[in-house]
Amino acid sequence: MLKDTASPLYYRLKEILREKIDDGEWKAHSAIPSIRALCAMYGISTTTAKQAIQELTHEGKVYAMQGKGTFVAAPQFAAGRVEYTEISADVMLNARMKAIGIKYSCVLLGVERQPANRVVADALAIPIGAPSLKITRFKKANDEPMLIEQVYVDAGKYGKIETADLTRPMYEIIKLAYSIELKKSVEKFTPVFLESADAQILDQKPGALALSNERTSLSQGGEAIIYARSLIRGDKCKMYVDLTQLRTLNK
Repeated sequence: MLKDTASPLYYRLKEILREKIDDGEWKAHSAIPSIRALCAMYGISTTTAKQAIQELTHEGKVYAMQGKGTFVAAPQFAAGRVEYTEISADVMLNARMKAIGIKYSCVLLGVERQPANRVVADALAIPIGAPSLKITRFKKANDEPMLIEQVYVDAGKYGKIETADLTRPMYEIIKLAYSIELKKSVEKFTPVFLESADAQILDQKPGALALSNERTSLSQGGEAIIYARSLIRGDKCKMYVDLTQLRTLNK
């Protein structure tokens, strides 16, 4: 059975299946359980299972072969990543918005402690299964939905931020709570299609184009403090790279 949370059933199933892929339990090009098998395993309807698979297909995690089933997609090729070698208040999103006269706001959607999966554990350099703090936020520009963000920190070391004002910029929260300044950020950008739940929050149609951003922010000493994943509306973002401040690492 799926864990009872406020999220829709298909979304909970999708997250379980995606974790099996991200953790390497299901290998590239291996078949995943059929719709009928998923229904039996998790006590769900055919409609719920089909929607979860459809969302994973939109994310590029799985692909279907007619008459054969659904298979795990190969990992995406990383053409490059962007590394900020210095982080200061003026490069943060809220500051950039205010500088050009845009009203910026952040809404806290939820906070929960959960065992770190492989992706989060690798990003934060903690053991798989170690406690992590997941913070989900929703950001607006001029009261219009702009992005959804999930932020992860090591709950064992930085868990006390759970009681802070989590609508503030994360670099401010960490600095105030632990006197640690984030000095470096490594980001990866991937085009994706919005799933139903995220599309509803962002006031978009399911399947609309969005930009997925994965970010790891590090301290002066090189410790990974924050791992964050954001979904940004495709019609609300452009990416510029100033090579006098940033450098692209082809790895």
